[in-house]
Amino acid sequence: MKSNVTREQRNRTCTIPMSGPGDVTFIYGHNQMTVAPKHCCAHRGCVEWATHGSYCEKHFKEFLKKKEEYKKQNFLKWQEFKKKTGYVRPKEQLLYNCRRWKITSQLYLVNHPVCVICGKPATDVDHIVPHKGDEKLFWDETNYQSLCRECHNKKTYEENAEAMKQKRAAFREKKKLEAHAGMNVYYIK
Repeated sequence: MKSNVTREQRNRTCTIPMSGPGDVTFIYGHNQMTVAPKHCCAHRGCVEWATHGSYCEKHFKEFLKKKEEYKKQNFLKWQEFKKKTGYVRPKEQLLYNCRRWKITSQLYLVNHPVCVICGKPATDVDHIVPHKGDEKLFWDETNYQSLCRECHNKKTYEENAEAMKQKRAAFREKKKLEAHAGMNVYYIK
């Protein structure tokens, strides 16, 4: 499909007012525009030019206040939840979130780029023996293996399923012992 725009029209320069200091000149036919053109404030009913992202000066300050209030409310809700339930972040999770683990796992994947199980490119570093929060076992490189995402998910699911079976068996045993002792206690979940 042929364009109706002539070469002279395509190559002429044009100046457009921008939201930053000064104007930006660009040439038609070449994508050299680096700054977004001016636009109105995103606040409903405001006709001022946006100077801070989507908002004008006045509404940007309001936006920041609302954002801080929202963060504070969610933080307080989270603290209240932790207090009620006694939730404590597992030590295992803290080990995976540290910078040392991120660097160690990336270096291990560079040196062992193939999945041990299926031969696909590896994406995850897995602990052969689950560490369950034991730092010595967690940082032992002889306990690492490279796995692709699918194989890692499958292995983790199987480990978790086995742990859940053991927990359920222990719960049933406890329930039987309580029933035999004459304590008819039933747990409702």
